[in-house]
Amino acid sequence: MAAAKARRTGRSILAVTTTLTVTLAAAAPGLAPAGSAAAPGRPHAHAADACDGSVGLQVSDRRPLQLRPVRVAAISSVPADAVVFYDFNYGDGSDDAGAQPNAVHAYQDTGAYAVKVTAVTTCNTMVSSPELRVVVGDGLPPDVAIGFPHADQTAHFGRAGLLLQGTARDPSGVRKVELAMQVLRVTRSATRAGAAGATAAATTPKTGCYWYDGHVKLRARGCASPLFFPVHVTGTHWSFRMNPRSQIPPGVYTARVRATDRHGNASTIFSPKLGDILAFKLVA
Repeated sequence: MAAAKARRTGRSILAVTTTLTVTLAAAAPGLAPAGSAAAPGRPHAHAADACDGSVGLQVSDRRPLQLRPVRVAAISSVPADAVVFYDFNYGDGSDDAGAQPNAVHAYQDTGAYAVKVTAVTTCNTMVSSPELRVVVGDGLPPDVAIGFPHADQTAHFGRAGLLLQGTARDPSGVRKVELAMQVLRVTRSATRAGAAGATAAATTPKTGCYWYDGHVKLRARGCASPLFFPVHVTGTHWSFRMNPRSQIPPGVYTARVRATDRHGNASTIFSPKLGDILAFKLVA
């Protein structure tokens, strides 16, 4: 596949340079491509040394993470007016061609890639840089989701306390999973022992929101600053059982979960489509 891609890339660059040669000849019949025999009395399009030079390559980060922008730049001694375009080959099946000697690329997958740049000149020549090795590391957080309760489900607290659980997966392994629970709306007809005081507290007008602290109480905190607490992780499964003595009222809650992998990549986006945030109703 790599050989076939190389042939396709070569044909692509050759087609461009061939088109350039034909265009130059059509625009100026008195000019002939460099290296070819000129008609009697007619000069070459360029002297042989008009396109001489070498091309090097600079990469801003030789060990980037996935989806992080990497800047590449051609360092060329070929006269600028002799360069038609630069072709940057990133080694992952993609390339960029343009008149500017620099470009930006982000790698989708981990792995090692050979990067190079080729300058195509008006002399119908191609000058390539030596290849540089770029090693792309894991830059994606784990896939984490809530399995129970389901969105908009009515969950019973029960004598043993409510069990929340879900999944967390990452190729490098999951280092930790954290959960946050916010009170959205309180059901005033609270009957469970210990819930009455929590109901009064959660319905008292105060600045901010109320979050479950992972133990027994609700804590006032900024609505944009979730109070996360750690949960148990076994393989790709996480779980958390709320303390049966928790002083939290029945009502509507939002649960959100985040995870961090062994490389330190942490979840930062919460969306119902991802399954890492949902609302549910809690009853006694």
